Amino acid sequence: MGRIGSTAIGKAFLPSLSLTMLERLYRREKNSRAKLRLLAAMLRKKGRTMGQIAEDLHVPIGTIHAWLKRLMDGGLKKLHDEHRTGRPSKLGTEELKELRRDLIRGPRINGFEAPFWTTKMVVEHVGRKYGKEYRTRGMRDLLHSIGFSSRKPRPANAKRATKEEIESFKKERRDSSAGTQGRGGSRSSFWTRQPST
Repeated sequence: MGRIGSTAIGKAFLPSLSLTMLERLYRREKNSRAKLRLLAAMLRKKGRTMGQIAEDLHVPIGTIHAWLKRLMDGGLKKLHDEHRTGRPSKLGTEELKELRRDLIRGPRINGFEAPFWTTKMVVEHVGRKYGKEYRTRGMRDLLHSIGFSSRKPRPANAKRATKEEIESFKKERRDSSAGTQGRGGSRSSFWTRQPST
């Protein structure tokens, strides 16, 4: 790893601000990250090395360097993180409305041989219909955002079922999972509309 660039130290660090001013700002600051950056700045103003500051604050030296450089370049305006929005949805508003209608209609009407939607089925449906690729986790988040929730079927009481019923169920499950291999995935949970929507 290359040498980290030099940053002024002591009185040369943030020359327009005194140590007293930094301490006052530190006491008033509510944001914990900004407070930690001010503490790093105060230690640098006192003449501490990057390594000493990193050790004192239990923060990687590269992070300390980035904080101090940011303050040197941008002043106190750079003390706080800029607001970041999440990644925008790959589907537009109209596509989301259309997807919701498709999900309400059910998987059979949309070309799947299953009674309920699984996450993998919805990922496949979105890929076929809109040409958009989603990962399982991203699709779960999207489904929650448009008013669907994941449900797990309650297990049957095996003690009450007869041996024939259990064997019939196992056969039915094997047959149905063979027909949906690569199309429906696991049947351990399914998606349904949330009651409030």
